[in-house]
Amino acid sequence: MPIISQGRTVALQFRTMSYFKGSRFRLTYEAVDYSGGPSMTPIGNNANNCSFEINLNSSYRLRNPGFPGYANNLDCTWIIRAQPHERIRVSVYYDLEESYSCQYDRIVLYDDFAVGTRQVKEDSHHQEDFLEIRFISDSITSGRGFTAYLSSECGGYVRGPEGVIASPSYPNDYPGYQECDWIIKVGLGRTITIQFDDFRVTNTTPTCGGDYLLIRNGESLSSPYLGSGRFCGMGIPQVPESSSNILRLQFVSDGTGNDKGFKLRYYENSAACGGLHRLTSDVPKLQLTSPNYPNPPNPHTECIWTIMSPDEKPVSLHFENIDILTYDESCTDAFVEIRDGGTMLSPLLSKVCGRSLPSTQHSTDNAMFIHYYNNVTMPHSGFKAEAAIDTCGGTYNAEDSGIIASPDYPSPYTADVNCTWKIIAPFGHYLRISFLDVDIDNAGDNCSMPDGRVVVREKNSTGEVLGLICSTGDDVMTSVVETGSNVAYITFRGSHNPGRHTGFRFMYNKSIEVCGGDLTGWTGEFTSPGYPHGFSHRRLCTWKITVPEGRRVKLQLLDIDLPHEPFDYRGFVYHQCSGYLMASLQQSFNSSMNIMTVVFISRGHSASRGFRARWSSDDPQECGGTLMDTSGRISSPGGHMGGYNHSLYCIWTVPNPFPSNASFVVHVTDLHIEGHCFDYIMIEGVTANGEVIGIQSVCSDYNMAPIVVPYPTLRISFITDSSVNLTGWNLTYSLSSCGGMVHGPQNTLQSPNYPSNYPDDTHCAWILQYEEGSQIDFSFVDFLLENSLDHDYVLLQNGKSFNSPLIGRYTGTQGANTNIRTMTNALIVQFHTDSSINQRGFRVQASTHSRGCGGIILGMARNISSRGFPDDYDANTECVWEVHVMVGYHIVFTFLERFDIETSTNCNNDYLQFFHSGQAHTDEALAWIPDQKLCGKQMPSPVISRGIKVKLLFHTNEAIQGHGFKVSYVLQCGNNYTSDFGNIASPAYPNSYPHDAVCDYRIIAPSDSYVRILFTSFELEGSSSCHYDWVIVTEEQRRNRWSRPRTWGKYCGRDQPPPLVTARGSVTISFRSDHSITGSGFFANYTVEACGGNLTEPGVIELPTRPYYHNSMYCIWDITAPDNKVPHLKFNMLVLESHTQCRYDSISIYDGLTSDDSKLVSRLCGNHTNDLPIIVGREKQARVIFRTDGSVTRDGFRAVLEFTYACGGNVNISRSGAMETIRSLDINNDGNYEPLLNCHWVIEGLEDQVVTLNFTRLVLEPPTLNDTNPCPYDFVEVRDGPSPDSERIGIYCNATSLPSVSASSNVMFIRFRSDSANQFAGFTATVSNTPHPCGTSSLQATNESQALESPGYPNQYPVSTRCRWIIQSPNENDKIHIEINDMNLEPSPLCGRDQLYISEYVRTEASSSSLPISSGQHRRYPLRIGQHMAYFSYGNQLAHGYCGTSIPHHLTSATNAVELRFISDERTVASGFRLHYSIGNCNRTFNGSSGSIQNSGSRSSCFSTIAAPEGSFINIYFNNFYIRNGDSECGTNAMKIYAGTEATGEPVMIACGWRRPNPVFSTGNALFISYTPRQYGRFSLTYSTSTQAGGCGGSLYVDRRATLTSPGYPGPAATGLDCMFTIAVTPSKHVALRFQDTDFGGPDSCNSTFLEVYDINPSGQSVLFNTICGMENVAPHLAPSYRMALRYVTGGNNQTGQGWSVTIRPAIPHESTVFDQSTTREQEITN
Repeated sequence: MPIISQGRTVALQFRTMSYFKGSRFRLTYEAVDYSGGPSMTPIGNNANNCSFEINLNSSYRLRNPGFPGYANNLDCTWIIRAQPHERIRVSVYYDLEESYSCQYDRIVLYDDFAVGTRQVKEDSHHQEDFLEIRFISDSITSGRGFTAYLSSECGGYVRGPEGVIASPSYPNDYPGYQECDWIIKVGLGRTITIQFDDFRVTNTTPTCGGDYLLIRNGESLSSPYLGSGRFCGMGIPQVPESSSNILRLQFVSDGTGNDKGFKLRYYENSAACGGLHRLTSDVPKLQLTSPNYPNPPNPHTECIWTIMSPDEKPVSLHFENIDILTYDESCTDAFVEIRDGGTMLSPLLSKVCGRSLPSTQHSTDNAMFIHYYNNVTMPHSGFKAEAAIDTCGGTYNAEDSGIIASPDYPSPYTADVNCTWKIIAPFGHYLRISFLDVDIDNAGDNCSMPDGRVVVREKNSTGEVLGLICSTGDDVMTSVVETGSNVAYITFRGSHNPGRHTGFRFMYNKSIEVCGGDLTGWTGEFTSPGYPHGFSHRRLCTWKITVPEGRRVKLQLLDIDLPHEPFDYRGFVYHQCSGYLMASLQQSFNSSMNIMTVVFISRGHSASRGFRARWSSDDPQECGGTLMDTSGRISSPGGHMGGYNHSLYCIWTVPNPFPSNASFVVHVTDLHIEGHCFDYIMIEGVTANGEVIGIQSVCSDYNMAPIVVPYPTLRISFITDSSVNLTGWNLTYSLSSCGGMVHGPQNTLQSPNYPSNYPDDTHCAWILQYEEGSQIDFSFVDFLLENSLDHDYVLLQNGKSFNSPLIGRYTGTQGANTNIRTMTNALIVQFHTDSSINQRGFRVQASTHSRGCGGIILGMARNISSRGFPDDYDANTECVWEVHVMVGYHIVFTFLERFDIETSTNCNNDYLQFFHSGQAHTDEALAWIPDQKLCGKQMPSPVISRGIKVKLLFHTNEAIQGHGFKVSYVLQCGNNYTSDFGNIASPAYPNSYPHDAVCDYRIIAPSDSYVRILFTSFELEGSSSCHYDWVIVTEEQRRNRWSRPRTWGKYCGRDQPPPLVTARGSVTISFRSDHSITGSGFFANYTVEACGGNLTEPGVIELPTRPYYHNSMYCIWDITAPDNKVPHLKFNMLVLESHTQCRYDSISIYDGLTSDDSKLVSRLCGNHTNDLPIIVGREKQARVIFRTDGSVTRDGFRAVLEFTYACGGNVNISRSGAMETIRSLDINNDGNYEPLLNCHWVIEGLEDQVVTLNFTRLVLEPPTLNDTNPCPYDFVEVRDGPSPDSERIGIYCNATSLPSVSASSNVMFIRFRSDSANQFAGFTATVSNTPHPCGTSSLQATNESQALESPGYPNQYPVSTRCRWIIQSPNENDKIHIEINDMNLEPSPLCGRDQLYISEYVRTEASSSSLPISSGQHRRYPLRIGQHMAYFSYGNQLAHGYCGTSIPHHLTSATNAVELRFISDERTVASGFRLHYSIGNCNRTFNGSSGSIQNSGSRSSCFSTIAAPEGSFINIYFNNFYIRNGDSECGTNAMKIYAGTEATGEPVMIACGWRRPNPVFSTGNALFISYTPRQYGRFSLTYSTSTQAGGCGGSLYVDRRATLTSPGYPGPAATGLDCMFTIAVTPSKHVALRFQDTDFGGPDSCNSTFLEVYDINPSGQSVLFNTICGMENVAPHLAPSYRMALRYVTGGNNQTGQGWSVTIRPAIPHESTVFDQSTTREQEITN
């Protein structure tokens, strides 16, 4: 096919390998008009003058030849190509001979991949930039023909690994009314990254409703949005990486406004790293990263990138980050290697590793080779770099003269510019570089500084410096430079250029004189330049002399006269390929083989004559040659003379006659050569395209192991230097009948003789090299070798080089079930055995992605038949048709005429088989479900489709052929759906549905399964009662025999179905339409899921009714793990109805297939959002039961099922002297623990002792230098209690000294976790009983006060101590009262070191029965308090840890039990604590400065005394109050308060009923409270004490809720008051205030009567927050700490109002709450 350029110039390159001769080509070219509309180029033989290629750059009308009318027997093809990033729009009008199947005259449209015909439409947007139109006519009737109107418009398919897309007319403003649609497709298995260079899209509405760019994460118009999806405005969008290899971009503009639009770049992200990338003006740069970056790359990885830029444009590589760690910092096990060219043999620019950022690398040509190699397992992030077209420099071919200037010349060059030019003259010429202008700043004398100069070198970056060019004042240091060779290497490094220097220009010319070249023939002569008159220029001339194969070159000097200069090479360098020999003026030289290279170097002008030389080839070559035998023996030359010669360069080649299934094996049998690799043998392979691949360098210390060469040619080289020579070597080579090079797409590899035993001493190697950019799936189907890596093994390497990283060595049965996916398209497999034990070997399946054959069939009706029907079909064929079902329809296939396919048992020979798709969405991979398989001669019954596609597979063998088949299909609406998921739509959706439709869509499901129907679109004709068009959903299963089937609907118009319908059992969606108005119809997704089932594979367990569950559900999942493993359930969502014993809704996990609570592993309910559990079974089988009651429902659960090794368990040491050992699991006895372990042990010891864990070995994977987590990989976790929810004691992975850990009780939980990499020796530990260091842990509270002290009190408590006490009272209505008398613990932030932790303890039914029940967390609901959000906690109010020396307020629990935990670390100790505890009922004396008294629902009487210090007063504030009483006088059921300490005192208050009493303010320092209910009652009050009477001031401690009022409330307060109230709550919470009443006597009183509200910040400073007066409404307030203060002042004019009342509660700030800690309003609080 002709090639048409996109511009006025074309560059052609012809390259050959030195191993092939005779390669040639011939082409013709012509200029074509590209400006006056589409260009048309004839294609094919053009016999009918009707086949052309059309490059479409404007609108075009295409007609058939002879229009109107056409000739018979035409076969015309037009190939239409649009411009890049545009698609083709075609409108076709036709009048052709009619036929039922269009088999007479027809026009057919093919897409880019020509997979079949596309139905011609009158107006079609073709999505491709390529369209093939074929017009075929038969030999009889014709019509007028066709006219096709073609135009290009924005959009279309965009392919390739990277590219650019821009809005129309960019960078000018885009026009209005645009609808562009691009689909980006990259390689399978890849993803796409989008980066915007510019984005200015007019935003006319807040939701981007005018102009916008829409990006979808897939190909379909229904694919989900990528990121936010719709973009507009002026900001650069941030778009995430795609999840597949396809993106769809839609750009829409209206007519109201426009801007310059957008320009974006896309890049392919490949799982297979590396590849060939071409930089262009559209894609001038490319980001390269190591695999998984910035996460650690996979070990044993090798990636190779070849970066190509436009001709004469070099490539730069700039590292943005590098983190490549090696074992010895030598860059041998992990590195990035950069080479100046496109191959591994190109000159090395740099080889980097470590963490120091390398300098930017610059190529001299338009190619750069980048090699990433990682053979270490140490975690490192790899590298990130950017390859780009270099801003300056390049390679120039100096066929003619030219001028090169510095960047931006004559403007100033940019700072720190770095440019490299390579100028190449034809071979044999030299170059003259003349500087025309030089303005370069160099700070040194004579251009001595490296920055600010031009350097001209000979040939390359390491060549001799020929000139340094800069400017010193007005002088130029060097103006003309001449090279000796045909290559000049010029670099320019600019300085910071503060003086804004303009740079330089130079002209280059090639010489007229020529020297060097290729010389061939038996004999000949050559001379130095100018011989015999001397030479006037420096020269570097190279002659390559080649004589016939089998001969050697002999060079004789006929005349020689060279100057004796310092540092010269004495005239000659004798060059044999890669070996150099320095020679004196001897008269002759001999090569080893048939090639000799002669290099002549001169330093400049000389009157010496030069030289004249002759070559001849009379003698046979000393060594090397091509060997045709596939086995033999090779020895070093000169063995018969006692040793090999100096300066040898010998090459033997042996062709492989079976390169795809055989490999060479080389055995070195004798080896006596000079050491240190001065002399060596090189074993290499040669690929089919001539590339030489190094395999093994054999030096004097080689271990004599066999060397396998799986290439088409074996190449053996022997190279020696000019010094020591020894006796030499012998080797044998042979061809093994296994191995070779294979290229996919599928291959089966197996050991010799498989499945019989492989032979002794077998050595094979396979190189799998598949399509570029692909990956290889490699699986051992069977594997059994002698079990020893020293004897028989398979070796895998991740790449195409024998130096590629090692994946693994496998022996015994280690390879069984091993599945590997390579990082690149290459893999090396080696198989080696010895002469001992043999086994059956192995069988391997290797594959890459491949496409099947066949066509896509569309349309409402169509015929399909075997080829040639009704004639006999072809033998050995397999044809596939894929029929796409139009939305809302199903297909009925009916067989016509005859059916004749060879009859065979089970239709095993020839057959036609139907498959139905189990596909849910059109953008998902097909899951074909096999259906009928047909053969014989009986006409089959009709076949009805299921799913959205149907595949027909017609298979024939080589035996009997019949007439075949013919089948027609028609589409009908409605269907039966038996798959577990799918789509249901009205006919023709989203187009209008037909009139008079009667469609029933039946989803067939088991009676215990659930059907979920999600309506995503709904538009039907509307009416008040849905008489015309409607949808009804019917649940076919009756809930009981009296009930009717449950229905949803009728639905029509805007009366839409609910978004989600969930039904049990089979469901029917009925759709009806009448004869009038239609709409787009409906579209719904459905899924069918059983609630329960049998599980044997990893997967997900979730409810079919999600996103919530139903009442009365009972679902069972029975799980069976593989041998030696147990189920592992990880919940990632768990929200059920809550109950402390999980009595309502729950999920229960049992060991074994049982529901016996004795085998219960865990029962879960409640909200576990913040503590999602991981449950590991203890047996191979497990049962999961989910049950719900008939009331409240919640979200449900979702758990991931995996299988892990069986480990852990319950360890019982509850007997005296008991000790048990636990250890990490090493199931294969290789000395290391297994990967991916999650082992749980529950240790239970003696009741009155504690469990102690002593490590005897602890060798786990350690953290790296960059890890902040002390044990980020593998660890042992120890918890103080029976479950993973218990308090963590510690986490351990490595320690300088083996730790000993004790629990605070007789129960300990231990967990061992390992990840997938880097297993070590593991841990061993003993568990035993230890006397409790803290005494009895179970304490009984009484009415008498009892003491509790820290260990050793009042002396110092011991280090590393854990104590746990449970204080409880026998009566569940009692409370526990705690008063801390002394506190002296090591202070630390948040009490993170030593602490006394006090919390309420709820003893559940679960704990009493030892059932592992977890009821989750109560859901907390945040409320707004002023400007902040906070939670009010109704649970454990006491929970807090105390340390330091401050004595906490006395505490009273809300439960009948309290838990105390005392913890000390290994550091500082102190005297500890002392406290008293007792039953905290109301029948006692309260003598604290503040406290609370309550009785909730009890009929028992309370007699409480509140005693304050002498001179103090008591204030009582009621929180709630209710006493049922039939006596209006409160005579019997009442609360009575008396002055003094007894009921004989003066009555202060009598109250009953439900009204909350007013505050009580004592006149003395004691009050007596008598509470005598005869029926139900409850109360709660808070009291404080103050040195001022009448309720003025005081300290108030609030544990749950309290009310505080002004003095005299709810009446006026006394005048002249100055009252200070201090408020405190539990230190872990914050004070929350809500004012109920505020009446300060009106606005005029603000100067005299007011309330000041003070915050006390965490540092203890008081800050005035607000001043309240008048009658203003006050917003709630959340304090920044657990303390506040209120100051109340009244004036002297009796204007105090009714006072104020405030509710006080402890609160927990919301996670988003941030307090202003400013102290600018800080004030002293004084009375």
